[in-house]
Amino acid sequence: MSEIQPIQDENNTNNNNIENDNNNNNENIQTEQTQTEPHKDSKAILANGLYLLLSPVVKECDAKIQEVYYSQKALSDQIDSLSRELDEFNNNAQVPPLLPHIQKLLNARGRLLAVNSKLSLVMSRLEKLSTSINQQQQQALSQQQQLEIQQNTHKSVSDRISSLFSGKKTTPTTSNVQPNN
Repeated sequence: MSEIQPIQDENNTNNNNIENDNNNNNENIQTEQTQTEPHKDSKAILANGLYLLLSPVVKECDAKIQEVYYSQKALSDQIDSLSRELDEFNNNAQVPPLLPHIQKLLNARGRLLAVNSKLSLVMSRLEKLSTSINQQQQQALSQQQQLEIQQNTHKSVSDRISSLFSGKKTTPTTSNVQPNN
């Protein structure tokens, strides 16, 4: 019993250390995100805004379409089952008034199949739209990164030119000392 308690204490200490590391990492990520936010270009901001605006609507629409699709499929299965039972009953009893009802059920089944195929098309279009939005966001992000790299390169060149005209030499390997005249 006494051997188990120190092992549990070590596990609790390790878990606390892991939680502290995770919290520190989350704070660092949030700090980095807030520092890079002012440098975003307008296309990336617009794309992200549109995505954030449309994403919940698309997800909700997709969820509703899936619910309808599964409901329609279940209803179609039940209609098929009922149609088979009515066919059996019709063959056994030879009751003439059921034929029009069977025909109506078959017509309803055909309409359900048409609706299901349209729902499938809508679902595939939503998936394509989602994929397209993700690709555009990735492109905007890579364009933003390239723009930042270009801006940093241009700053370096302009700093060098201004240092030439100011009479000061600044290089990474030498100190900032003015030449004696």
